[in-house]
This record gives sequence, C-alpha cells and structure tokens, in this order.
Amino acid sequence: MQQKCSGNILSLPSNNTSQLPEILAPAGNKKSFLAALAAGADAVYCGMKHFSARMMAKNFSLEELASLTQLAHDMGIKVYVALNSLLKPEDLNRAVRLTEALGRWVKPDALIIQDLSFIQLARQTGFSGELHLSTLANASFPAALK
Repeated sequence: MQQKCSGNILSLPSNNTSQLPEILAPAGNKKSFLAALAAGADAVYCGMKHFSARMMAKNFSLEELASLTQLAHDMGIKVYVALNSLLKPEDLNRAVRLTEALGRWVKPDALIIQDLSFIQLARQTGFSGELHLSTLANASFPAALK
C-alpha cells in the first residue's frame, strides 16, 4: 500500500496488523517508578542526580536505579535514562564516566540524549543500548556537526 505525502511516496506496511503505541511513564523517584510498573507501563524514563533536565525531580543514584531497572526488566518493562541537560565542555568527562557506569551497572534499554555529539561518546564507552534524541536536542559541540 502506498500513500501520497507532501508530493513524496510514503510506503506503509502492507500487513493489516496494527502496532500499539508504547506507554512511556516518567519517574522522578522510587515511588513513581514503582507506580509506573504497577500501572502497566511498557517503559519508564527517569534521570540521574546529574545531567537530567528534570531538575525538580529527586532522580536516582546508580545503586537505586540498578535495582529498580532489574525489577523492571524482570517484569518485561524497559527503562530509559535521560541524560538530556545542556552539557558544558567541563561536564563531558563526568558525563562519559556516568555513561560507562550506567552501561556496566544499570543496563538501561536506552539513553535519552540532548546533544548529538553524545551519540559517538556513548558508543565509545561501550554502551550498546538504544539512543533516543530528547525533545531538548541540539548541537552544542562541534563533534555533533560531523
């Protein structure tokens, strides 16, 4: 099946199966994380104490998020960690170390990133999960333009 869209041809799947949207719930603390799991979310997104744009949220330590992520994964629920605050050059080393620790200890399904240059940095740390672009995305560093 094809459909015209703004003068270009858009190919749509020919099978008649519908794909349900993912229910993604925010969590700023342990209580809201557990509530999202209990309410049937398909995925939960949350931030760390540093580098999260949701500054009013309590957010999580590595240890707390590691245990909550394991619980979510045991239930078949994905966890996305937002590293979507505006990074300054002096923040890069800490952000890279945090990403390494997330990949090693927390094992989130995805990172929600703000700066396009962070794609390469995340891969260099060995993070193999998905990378989602934040609604706050931009190019703050020259590496993002390459």
